[in-house]
Amino acid sequence: MPVSKIPLGFAVSAALVLWIFNEKKRPNEVTTGDDNNIKLPKRSELPTTLADWRNLFDLDDPHNNKIGAKWSLLDEFFQKKYGVKLWRCISIRCQLPWSWPDDPWLPKPNGFNLLSCVNTDKRISCWPRWCPNSGAQHMARTSSGCDVVVRVITSGGSGENHLAIQRYLNQAPSILLSSNHILPMLEEMVFEDVTFGVFPKVEGNLCHVFSDTFKNSVEDALYAIMQALESGFDEVSQVFADMNKDDPEQRITAAQALDRLDRFVRERPPSSLHKAFPGFT
Repeated sequence: MPVSKIPLGFAVSAALVLWIFNEKKRPNEVTTGDDNNIKLPKRSELPTTLADWRNLFDLDDPHNNKIGAKWSLLDEFFQKKYGVKLWRCISIRCQLPWSWPDDPWLPKPNGFNLLSCVNTDKRISCWPRWCPNSGAQHMARTSSGCDVVVRVITSGGSGENHLAIQRYLNQAPSILLSSNHILPMLEEMVFEDVTFGVFPKVEGNLCHVFSDTFKNSVEDALYAIMQALESGFDEVSQVFADMNKDDPEQRITAAQALDRLDRFVRERPPSSLHKAFPGFT
């Protein structure tokens, strides 16, 4: 009899130890009540659709800071649940960083060409503020000190395809392809039916490539266009192959390349995007 009792007692003890270990290993599954301490807005207080979010940027009523009023309702939610603090929105055209968690003039590097806050040599990369052109975007800083852009991706049942494409391109093997030039989505923040994507804050946009101010060559502009269009489109890759043929007599000129790219974009039906994203129907 003593022999049979020892294994039983050992089994009970082992089961108790494993139970305690698993409970400690899964702290997120334990109800702590922390979420109850976050001040959450009512869904009706926020814009309903993506168009409503974008229209917070209203130049017809520039003195009514709708962007700041609506986004600030989620500031505590973003900060306490995701460690993301929104910049101050002092007007519909200007957002400035806070002194959180570190010196606001020294954002931490994250491997990208950052649009920094340090105004030292008047370059676009040193703007000390952010000037939005849509109410669906807001600047923020993570708890690790990196500056990011928070974008509304889904709201009111719209934007689901966009979110699916973002997820598709942000996971292997798509994210590892050299032709994938998207900015990675660092995190998804979800409040009811609204999904916010967090993206690195980087320098400039495609329009700046064509400005005389930055002294870019035609080649720079062409390669920027290629990166924007090449994912999944063989025709775009062929244009640049024709520009780089070994025989100079067979190479097309920059003007010819731009003309072919222009015709490609204008003649391409929206449904052709399925070629670039075959996983979607």
